[in-house]
Amino acid sequence: MTRLAVVAALLAGSIVACGGASEEVAEGAETATDGGTGQDDAGTEAGPSEGGEEGEGGEGGEEGGSKDCGDGKIGPGESCDGDLLGGQSCQSLGFVGGTLECGDSCTYDATGCTNQVCGNGIIEGTEECEGNDLGGVNCPELGFGPGLPTCTDSCTFDTSTCPTLNEGDPCSAFNPCENDLNCVSNTCYDGSPGDPCKMDGQCESGQCEGAGLLTDGECL
Repeated sequence: MTRLAVVAALLAGSIVACGGASEEVAEGAETATDGGTGQDDAGTEAGPSEGGEEGEGGEGGEEGGSKDCGDGKIGPGESCDGDLLGGQSCQSLGFVGGTLECGDSCTYDATGCTNQVCGNGIIEGTEECEGNDLGGVNCPELGFGPGLPTCTDSCTFDTSTCPTLNEGDPCSAFNPCENDLNCVSNTCYDGSPGDPCKMDGQCESGQCEGAGLLTDGECL
């Protein structure tokens, strides 16, 4: 082989070797790039997943605020807590009066609120009477003798004006009945339905039926 041929052979070998190294370097770079991308993708996928779980946990904490009912603080989902009513009252909720309370589930308990007002001239709710309006009730209906009760400032009956019932006591023209009872056939009666009577005025209903000169009638 001539010297020129030897030089040519050496040059060809160098070119081949150089090309192989370049391909290896290129493949290595590509592998590194793929690996980096893989890590980036993994990191990206892991990030939102973990972040989402944490976000759900946070929402769960807010929704579970009612679990703290009774801690003395009005938390999420609570209208009140213990004595804390959030500035609300029966009146602010549309009632006339009464006492607003907080229930065991930290929601308002308005059972103590009322729409009745004593003194407005209208018998409402649990009121027995209003001023001169006794609702048609008289003393005998309350277990007393003839007469009418009065109405207190708290809209309840005052029976101090009602006579004590002494029905059945003996009586006569010289020994009249006490407590405004009626003397019929020498016996005191309050004029309840079924009592004997001589005239309409001796009956609570104002109706005496069947009375004659010598016979008693009966209160209806």
